[in-house]
Amino acid sequence: QVFSPFSRHFLTKSSQFLSRTLESPLPPRDPCRGLTGPEGGALDLDCNGAAPPSRGPWCSKPPRRGTMQSATRLTLLLCAAWVAALLYGEMGAYWAAHLSCSWPSASSSSPSPSNHVKVAVIADPQLMDRTSLSLPPGSVALQAAEFFTDLNMRRSFQSVVLPFKPDVVLFLGDYFDGGTYLSDEEWQDSLFRFKHIFSMSEQRTNPHVPIYYLSGNHDIGYSAFHSVHPEVISRYEKEFGPRNFQFLSGKVDFVVVDAQTLDGGATQSKERSSSWEFIKTLSAGNESNPKILLTHIPLYRPDNTPCGPHRSSPAINQRIYSAAMDQGIKYQNYLSKQTSDLLLGLLKPILVLSGHDHDQCTVVHSTPFGPVMEVTKVLSYLVAACTTRCI
Repeated sequence: QVFSPFSRHFLTKSSQFLSRTLESPLPPRDPCRGLTGPEGGALDLDCNGAAPPSRGPWCSKPPRRGTMQSATRLTLLLCAAWVAALLYGEMGAYWAAHLSCSWPSASSSSPSPSNHVKVAVIADPQLMDRTSLSLPPGSVALQAAEFFTDLNMRRSFQSVVLPFKPDVVLFLGDYFDGGTYLSDEEWQDSLFRFKHIFSMSEQRTNPHVPIYYLSGNHDIGYSAFHSVHPEVISRYEKEFGPRNFQFLSGKVDFVVVDAQTLDGGATQSKERSSSWEFIKTLSAGNESNPKILLTHIPLYRPDNTPCGPHRSSPAINQRIYSAAMDQGIKYQNYLSKQTSDLLLGLLKPILVLSGHDHDQCTVVHSTPFGPVMEVTKVLSYLVAACTTRCI
């Protein structure tokens, strides 16, 4: 009723014409008909048979309907596979790790929740920086690598650690990959990233979970390094606290030692002396509570010692490099046998937790007071390669 009579008549006739056109489509045109050659003459083309060698790209058969449908199905299949891979990498992998883990069941002799404490132990985040891939500082490639590795670790922490609502979180050292070689500005930038990745604010039920930090060789170096560069220790202690300390959680004493200072050279450094004084003071104190020893560098074990069924790479044997003139340790895989035996004898721990080795390793140390289990790498990160196996 809005249109004029002429408009209505025009629309009616147009509709009738379109209907007749759609009901009687034009016959398909032979793609080879009417083509002429460069001189204007007709081309001798046979589109239904094999083309002669001199035919060239003058004519081609139209694609068949079945071919187009197959291509469409293949495209949809590839898109579906890409979406599935993306969803698994972004969410499914974390859900699978979360579902495969659980807290150990409390023993029947300790039915009360107050008699046990849930502790999450994380080792070797080693945040990527300019020393990791030798990329120029501030380059787009380095920023992209840092962004995606940080994102992976943050999602892992939020998906696999926080949902279990730990009572205590322990970090066993090696927070920045090039921690000892970074400038103060670069170090502060890495510290900001570290606090963002492992923020406890996402745990709304108890955002004030206590967090304890150990020093690692990537944080302060070995004795040969920090004896020459004591500023790295001062920088570490200013942000993460003391390197040797003790804290009580539940009914267990956790003893934190700076393993990088225990094995030294001929010179008795101030750091080495303070670490051993702390250990000897604890050994002479109250032993009413069981002790758990926390150290970044694992204790000594003989070469080729089996690490248990969860190991995914060959066992690492002892390796110690000393500086010239016996001026301290430059690198070591494990503490020396003498230092390890002395630690176990003085502290008499019931369990040892360590990092440094980027793979799972469970060994049992024989001591005069009984066997002591050591677990290396409970939850370990290495350049965003996150391992979430429960033990």
